[in-house]
Amino acid sequence: MLLKIKRHFLSVIFFSLLLSFFVFVPAVVFAALGPSSVKLYGAAWSSNIGWISFNNCELDSEGGETCQGPNYSVSVNESTGAMTGAAWSSNIGWIKFGGLSQFPVGDGTLSANATVAFSGGSPQGLVTGWARACAGTIGGDCSSMSSQTDGWDGWISLSGANHPSPTPDGSLGVTFVNNRLVGKAWGGDVIGWINFVDVRYGVAPEPEPLDYKLTNISPNFELQIPRGNIGNISVQRIYLKGEAEQISISAAPILPPTGSISISIETDNPCLIPPDCSSLLRIYVSGSVPLGDYSFVVTGVSNLSGVERETTIRFRVVDESAAPPPKVTCEATGELWIFGTVTWVAEIAEGEALGGELFSWGPPGSTCKGQPSEECQTMEKTYFSPGLKLAYVKVSNSDGALGEAVCDAPVGVKVFFKEI
Repeated sequence: MLLKIKRHFLSVIFFSLLLSFFVFVPAVVFAALGPSSVKLYGAAWSSNIGWISFNNCELDSEGGETCQGPNYSVSVNESTGAMTGAAWSSNIGWIKFGGLSQFPVGDGTLSANATVAFSGGSPQGLVTGWARACAGTIGGDCSSMSSQTDGWDGWISLSGANHPSPTPDGSLGVTFVNNRLVGKAWGGDVIGWINFVDVRYGVAPEPEPLDYKLTNISPNFELQIPRGNIGNISVQRIYLKGEAEQISISAAPILPPTGSISISIETDNPCLIPPDCSSLLRIYVSGSVPLGDYSFVVTGVSNLSGVERETTIRFRVVDESAAPPPKVTCEATGELWIFGTVTWVAEIAEGEALGGELFSWGPPGSTCKGQPSEECQTMEKTYFSPGLKLAYVKVSNSDGALGEAVCDAPVGVKVFFKEI
């Protein structure tokens, strides 16, 4: 029987899509909403059939709608809690809410149309009843409540014995929580579980929260600082997703047994992401600091959502008599405009190259692979926003001494002029 159901599932896709636009749309999708109805927005997800859309429109933060394609929606009556209208699946067609009959019985379900429980005009969390994929009915348009004869009937249970409602954490049956429908409905073997991942009761989608990470170019003691000297290090804020925010960073203090180590943040603090940005930090090591390994934590905090991220910088204090780091400079050449290829070039001061120096760059994005390597004396990168761009290069020689340089270049917008 399961094989037969699956065969029918494939054949019914085209049939239901065809009927949806020629038969079902005028009867259900364009039905006028009552004055006391609230539309649902967003979508649910089934691993068997994909996304199920509850509205062809989306709300913006000011309450306006942006719509695509034929009009359809599922709404909730604020007085009765009755859910009416149609949701849309690109794989099985229309899913009807309200106006159904001949419901299945048993398994802890309520033999009724889908309803959100209301008390005094406010939803209370409990969601009960049934919706139906019209492709599971004879005719494929829900004009008849008789089921197809191959075993699939299209019924979708919003709650029942094995997925009770209310369950506010969204792990079981469909439940109303904080202007959202959460939880799972059961659509049988063909549809499977439907997860209400983003179905909202008359509200706009929430902005995606910011996520980012902090990185640095000396996570494993790459930086060596002779006593009585200064070390330079860069910390990158790497944008991952979400709304743009300013990120401020701070460095935890270091307290050596003797002497002093101080840290100052020299550039770009705070800075806005996206795009990614970097800050130059200077580490001042006094002449009486004991030799050895040291570390400190740099913490980033976003100014609006308070998202915190950390990166640990590890460096080594070496004797003043150790081989001095090579003096390094760098500059930008090439196409200094957005979408162009900017070439960063590092140079070692004359007479200081020992041979076999290894170059590595930050922030990330270099086309130079396999860093660090001798071939990385130049680095190419394309930028997608204008502004002052920074690059950091580290150069280590055969004695293990490490030199660094920071360079910047303005990246602008290329303007084309045409004679007239």
